[in-house]
Amino acid sequence: MNEAKYCTSQIPTLHQCRRNSTEALIGGVTGSLHRPQVLLLGRYNTTGRLRLVARPSR
Repeated sequence: MNEAKYCTSQIPTLHQCRRNSTEALIGGVTGSLHRPQVLLLGRYNTTGRLRLVARPSR
């Protein structure tokens, strides 16, 4: 049986493989450092200010 591997040319053109990544900082933590509840992730904008970009949902 010939199985197509993910992200190869054997996949139909309607299915595309894309991988985007970026860097973020931990800008804050709720709860204690030993038992964090939520991590607040941030990135610096073009003016050098740290902005909130992600917060995990519970």
